[in-house]
Amino acid sequence: MEKEIKRLMKIADKEKIIEWLENEYKLSEEKENVLNFRNSTLEKLMKIVNIQQADEEGKFDEWFSYKYEVFEEEELFLKKLIKDNKFYLNSYNEQTLTVKFIGQILNKVKFLINKAKDWYEYPITCKLNNWTISGNPDFFVATGIEEPKTPYFFPTKI
Repeated sequence: MEKEIKRLMKIADKEKIIEWLENEYKLSEEKENVLNFRNSTLEKLMKIVNIQQADEEGKFDEWFSYKYEVFEEEELFLKKLIKDNKFYLNSYNEQTLTVKFIGQILNKVKFLINKAKDWYEYPITCKLNNWTISGNPDFFVATGIEEPKTPYFFPTKI
């Protein structure tokens, strides 16, 4: 039996097999009301929640008008980080960009606030309107000790 399967795999069009598997996954996803972050689109999310564009001028005025004082140490850090990476940024894949650039900045931020901390590639799941939404985000802030409990996706008071 194993020989026959191997022979069929050699003959079969691998692209068609992959396409079939992807379609089967999409059908089971829709049937079971499951959405993985990796496969999410705005169109799929709109089936789950009522997303509407908000046209509120001034919504971010408070954020953008905040007078943050950049300390000399911070400015030197950012300038050195840019200098060390500027010739390579275009060639970095996601992992390299994360480790060599974004991670360096994130490590400067103290996320340990009110029992919340930074989490990297931990699985999270939520139930929303009879749907299960899940995935492994690259980064998020959440409460929890050994595993994330309550994630904070947007700037909120923790």
